[in-house]
Amino acid sequence: MFNPINNFISYSKSLHSNSAIISLKKEVSFIELSKLVKNLSNNFRKFGIKPGQIIVVCFQDKTIEWIVTLALIHEGVITVSNHGYAELPNELKPDYILVDRPASHLFPFQTILLDEKWFKIGENAFDIEPQDYVSKKNLFRLALTSGTTGYPKVVPLTIEQVENRADLLLSEWKTDGSQHEIINLRLSTAPAFYRLFGTFFLKGLPYYDSSSDIETLKLIANFKVTNIFASPAQLGSLIDEIKKTGSDLLSPINIRYAGGNLSLSLSNNIKKYLGLNITNLYGASEVGPICINSVTDLKLNSHTVIGSPLKETKIRIVDENNKTLNLGESGLVSVKTPYMIEKYYKNEKDTNTSFVDGWFYPGDTGYLDNNGNLILTGRSNEVVNIDGVKTDPNKVDQIMQNYKDIKDAASFSFVNDEGETIFSTLLVTSDKFTLNEFKNYLLNHMDKLRIPKFFLQVNKIDRNEMGKISRDSLGKDYKSLLNDEKYNQNLIDARI
Repeated sequence: MFNPINNFISYSKSLHSNSAIISLKKEVSFIELSKLVKNLSNNFRKFGIKPGQIIVVCFQDKTIEWIVTLALIHEGVITVSNHGYAELPNELKPDYILVDRPASHLFPFQTILLDEKWFKIGENAFDIEPQDYVSKKNLFRLALTSGTTGYPKVVPLTIEQVENRADLLLSEWKTDGSQHEIINLRLSTAPAFYRLFGTFFLKGLPYYDSSSDIETLKLIANFKVTNIFASPAQLGSLIDEIKKTGSDLLSPINIRYAGGNLSLSLSNNIKKYLGLNITNLYGASEVGPICINSVTDLKLNSHTVIGSPLKETKIRIVDENNKTLNLGESGLVSVKTPYMIEKYYKNEKDTNTSFVDGWFYPGDTGYLDNNGNLILTGRSNEVVNIDGVKTDPNKVDQIMQNYKDIKDAASFSFVNDEGETIFSTLLVTSDKFTLNEFKNYLLNHMDKLRIPKFFLQVNKIDRNEMGKISRDSLGKDYKSLLNDEKYNQNLIDARI
């Protein structure tokens, strides 16, 4: 019998007054957090929540989401984070959904609104003992994932898998008791869960609570934070805040990012405003970390270079017939790790597509160079065919994001009423952006036939918690918009 919460309780006793949660408003010690978790656990137990049940947590506040999750782990349940309050996959039928605001589309399931009364400390709440899981191989965590596009899938994880992945990140990033890290990614993302699992259960390190870029900068300054873990989009937003406010970090910090690739311009800005030590995490919820590599050490001239695989991790490039290709030949990326799952949760169709002969296919295309580094070239299901010309929207995004006056870009396609495939791009530009100069840049950096037909200037591009976009959704959302006369002032004819 086992429950990882016992490690946290042990730290609460030994570290006692040490800070467990740090924000600009207040600091919560390990012993205070332990009392709060046990009290909430007691209330869950009184309500009837039992070990082995599946509980979905939907909260806007990252810290409350983590506290509730800790309490659920205390009760031996299987936790799921759904920060976006999205519709759940059909195969996932939870016993309860815990929310901090009404969510009518989730009402088919038993939804509990956690208000202040759930967090009030009652008598004898601290005498309860954790409810154990059967073993470390017990189902512990369900992660919702859909990659960059597609219907959401459910990834089942055991305690052992989560613990091993957390240990791997801690060892690869050489985290010790002297290091402090801000985790900007949501708990609903698998890497953030591993990091927080390692922070509380394996190392007894503090968690920094930040709800905005300005708070992140103040936390770094006030508490001498040495590391930040975020998506490229979050790092770009943080740099924009530095530029806007004129903030100046007293010392450089270590940058760790996941969920996408850095553009060359963003990489240069990170080195200018945040720090030179940049580490990339490439992985998937299905298999865990695949590559963890220093961007600086690789001396990248292209942000598609991912790096060499971790120890005991195998990467293979195959063709459409599943035949292994030689070094330098581009094809489908397949992966095998010691901590991978074997199948999706109650989803045979997607399992048969993504898992073949013990290998997982993340949907990426790429090749291995002579040094064994993985080079990603795109997504296998996102290639657009326009009049016989195949175009990878990821490559188009990369070229545009490298332009000096573009902050973000997202390319997509849709079929119009005449049956024509229209390739377009959303652009977030600076005030200095000029169309003619940009068109000249495109002609010098990409094939004319692959330049999008239209650009649409927007203030922000919606991305998920990992900083990824859904190109299918963009195509559906903007199909009618691009034909609407009232939006013509934002529409740029990109044809050259």
